[in-house]
Amino acid sequence: MSVDAKIHFRPRPVLVLALGVLLALGFVLQFVGQPTGAIANGTKQHGHTTTTLAPTPPSVSTLAFAPPGRGCAFAVKIPSNAPAQRTSAPIGHCTVLEVGDSLGVDLGYGLYHQLPAKTGVHFISTAKVSTGLVNTNFYNWPAHLRQALSLYHPHLVIISIGANDNHPLAVHGTSQLFGNAAWRVAYTARARALIKEATSTGAYVLWVGMPVMQNPIFGHDMQIINSLARTAAVSSRGAAYLSTWPVLAAPNGKYRAGAYVNHVSAGLRGADGIHMNNVGSAVVATYVTSKIGFIYHVALRPAAPSIITG
Repeated sequence: MSVDAKIHFRPRPVLVLALGVLLALGFVLQFVGQPTGAIANGTKQHGHTTTTLAPTPPSVSTLAFAPPGRGCAFAVKIPSNAPAQRTSAPIGHCTVLEVGDSLGVDLGYGLYHQLPAKTGVHFISTAKVSTGLVNTNFYNWPAHLRQALSLYHPHLVIISIGANDNHPLAVHGTSQLFGNAAWRVAYTARARALIKEATSTGAYVLWVGMPVMQNPIFGHDMQIINSLARTAAVSSRGAAYLSTWPVLAAPNGKYRAGAYVNHVSAGLRGADGIHMNNVGSAVVATYVTSKIGFIYHVALRPAAPSIITG
């Protein structure tokens, strides 16, 4: 996807799923492909109504940072753990750029509907399937982000990336296995560099973590990546990290394919147990939108809230 032309958001194309399956005490998911067809809205996925876990509060860097306003009222002035002191200002006219992988495409689809122009937000997504921070030969996110920053001049950059990154990473010419100490240091550095590229232009960064996954081994990999992304964000000037892991989880913290959304039974995830369908995207985007308002002290509410009610 080129960033040479203005991109608001296009409906997602039909993507071909190519998942490798290994038989070794069960099926082990090794990599993320592209999204498949979504579970139909209204499909009943459970037998009784429940209440979901409260999502993890956002982790916000308390380092001083005040980007140019340019007509946008985004501001991080106090730590997020002091709600009594918070005030919300009219949002003004803000440009939000979202980048990421295929999970970022899902999130972007939801944000497009929760952040329409009438809310004061000009939303742009340049997320691209099968991308990440590990395989820069396939798609170099720092280079593409640099182009997008120059083209759109965003006030806020949302990053949703990591689903394709559980692979070896070259460190000083030596391949390091996913998750080892050298790999973690190198991946955190790449995440921090991507954040700095955005904040150096005067934009805030909100890193949105990967959601709960159906396959527990792949889910563990995503928890590693989420933890490193959080470390990079909270140690970076002008950045925040937002966990979405519990948003789509069952009350016991496990993966669930469906729930009651706005009191109507609906599917949440794709058949691959990784991607979000339209309803799941709307649920996560509703949560992210509300947290944007909370973190950046602006009066911003989702345009069409989708909330898990049971």
